[in-house]
Amino acid sequence: MLTELNEHPLTELFWRRVDLADNASPFVQELQQTLGETPYFRQSPTDLITSMQEVLRPSKVLLHGLEYQVHPGVFPSHKTRTISHLLTNCESLVAGKHICDMGCGFGVVGLHALHHGAYSVVAVDTNTLAIENTRENIQCHGYTRSCIETYVSDCFDHVPEQQFDCIIFNPPFFSYQHYAAHDIDQAIHDPGLRTLKKFLQQAHTFSHRNTLLIVAYSSRCDIQRIEHTFGSYNYQWMLWKRAHEQDRFDTRLYVLTPSPSNNGVTPDFDNTA
Repeated sequence: MLTELNEHPLTELFWRRVDLADNASPFVQELQQTLGETPYFRQSPTDLITSMQEVLRPSKVLLHGLEYQVHPGVFPSHKTRTISHLLTNCESLVAGKHICDMGCGFGVVGLHALHHGAYSVVAVDTNTLAIENTRENIQCHGYTRSCIETYVSDCFDHVPEQQFDCIIFNPPFFSYQHYAAHDIDQAIHDPGLRTLKKFLQQAHTFSHRNTLLIVAYSSRCDIQRIEHTFGSYNYQWMLWKRAHEQDRFDTRLYVLTPSPSNNGVTPDFDNTA
């Protein structure tokens, strides 16, 4: 049924009307690139996994004025509303700063940060294919290791110790219990908020007193539990930006800073959580 609907000649007009209702945000460009495909924010987790697994060839995408290669097996964040919201609002924060792009995918956040004046970037992902994709995009944009480094790592496990000015993370959204069998699955599933908890625990070591953590989520997530987790790991936090409030699910950016009362103490992290 969905396939028949997406192939209907009125589908394009329908999505244009939706775009106008969204105030013609940069997300419009990404949605139009995938016209005929149900937008990711409307798909079930199972459908998301299936649609990503069906991608067999690299593609070129234009995102906020920059071109990227996106490889099969790498989370296609350009198809989400969250990434556009993240890029738009972080542009003013990165100039002259040392940035960590956590969960970098094909490298869009880190490269966008460099384009807007970041001093240096460290791009991190658990997915080897994502890091290879990021390295290709780094080369295409003419950057070198002196300004952007890449690491295959589960959160900060294999990142050399350093302190960032800003750590940007677009984590997996779905926190219900689920066995994530492969990298694409892990890109959208975080059972028990395991990844978020590990990230928050380790980020203290990689932060100074003025470090900002920018974390992207959606009201599609278990927001109450996520916000409680921020405080449990000794961060002060605020809901900084929201978009698409008129839709069933919004997109939202949180700003976290290490709590002054932390004194370097973090909760014990349970890998089985």
